[in-house]
Amino acid sequence: MAASRPRVFLAPLIVLIAALASCGGDKAKPSRILKTFAPQVAGFMQNSPTVVGDAVYIGTYYFGTGTAINAFYKLDGDLNVKWSYPLGGEQVVGAAVLDSGGNVYFTTMNDSSRYPGIPPYPFQSIAKLYKLDATGALKWTHTIDDPGHSYGYTGTNTWDLSPAIGADDTIYVGGDGLHAIRPDGTSAWTYGVPGVTWVQSPAAIDPAGNLYFGTSGFPGGPALGSVVSLDAAGALRWEFPTDTGQLVNSPAFSVDASKVYVSAGDSLHCLASGTGTTVWRYQFPENIMPPFPYSLPVAASPAIDDHDNVYVGASGVFYAVKADGRGLLWSRPLGVFLRSSPALGNDRAIYLGFGGVGGQNVAAIDMATSQSRWTVDLAADVMGSPAITADGRMYVGAMSIDGKPGNLAIVKTDSTGLLSGTGSSRYRQGNESTGRK
Repeated sequence: MAASRPRVFLAPLIVLIAALASCGGDKAKPSRILKTFAPQVAGFMQNSPTVVGDAVYIGTYYFGTGTAINAFYKLDGDLNVKWSYPLGGEQVVGAAVLDSGGNVYFTTMNDSSRYPGIPPYPFQSIAKLYKLDATGALKWTHTIDDPGHSYGYTGTNTWDLSPAIGADDTIYVGGDGLHAIRPDGTSAWTYGVPGVTWVQSPAAIDPAGNLYFGTSGFPGGPALGSVVSLDAAGALRWEFPTDTGQLVNSPAFSVDASKVYVSAGDSLHCLASGTGTTVWRYQFPENIMPPFPYSLPVAASPAIDDHDNVYVGASGVFYAVKADGRGLLWSRPLGVFLRSSPALGNDRAIYLGFGGVGGQNVAAIDMATSQSRWTVDLAADVMGSPAITADGRMYVGAMSIDGKPGNLAIVKTDSTGLLSGTGSSRYRQGNESTGRK
């Protein structure tokens, strides 16, 4: 059974295709897609690739009943397999991260056949953090979600439990709380109460080692979520309650890390990183998408440029918000589900993926004008954030559609890497996905 995904509405897709075609950017020639890698499983879903040196790390996400053959892969820069680790029915949920010794960490959830039903929800699950060594051999696993807990459906139709890693190689990962795990697999501390606190907003780490993440409300727990900051020892620095039940995106920083940005509900919040007080709040004025049964108005993480302008997608519109929060630089109706977090290239293009089958689903958008420079069709929904390397290659993963395997693609860009001097040029703060500023 193919991966579950949001329903696709024909009219919004027509809006997207027409919008991209009318903006003066040339449709990408087939040569922009340099290579694809497609293992015989149902796809990568929302997972973002991690690129360290000349290696690419990504895991598959097969969500369905029956036999599932998931795996975690280390690929070279041309997408040849260096090694793979079989996971069976466990799905990889988020980006991977490497420590200073080249060990690899990623999270999984158990196969959906172990859930009481799809639907109804809530369901029970088992989530684990994996550590593999540099050769792909298993070092240990650590359970981060008690299988006895039952959580309400998050509304995003995707999970993101991407781990963050501190300068001392401590791993921070969500689940039934925020877990701090030592390199040997033992627990340093956990923030939250199992069965009450649910964390699927991957943590961001500032230069001082402080942590920022979101908690989600769910049936049987708190009604609303919060933005939380802890110090490296797990002590609470501040908590900012929101008026939404679900916080699923990773926070981003301003250029000087004095501010942190998080999308919650229909708003973008800019908070003082030291105190959690509101600097400004921007409420998105429009949402052209019909309401999906399993989506949030803002599910993607924002990107922050070198002037603290903020770029983020809502369900059907992509926004460029002014650095002071007093309005928009521009907005771009796209008419499709936006789960992909943008990446900022040093050619001052925004690289973005789209959900929804049909038309073009990866685009380079001009930062200043919102005009499309070019588009690419990967023939699959794109929910992860692209990674862009110094040779101008963009690595982007796509989920499966219509029973076809998902793929990881190399797309030729006009950049020579991510934009420098930014707050957050990409999801998880960079190609390495460390979460660290």
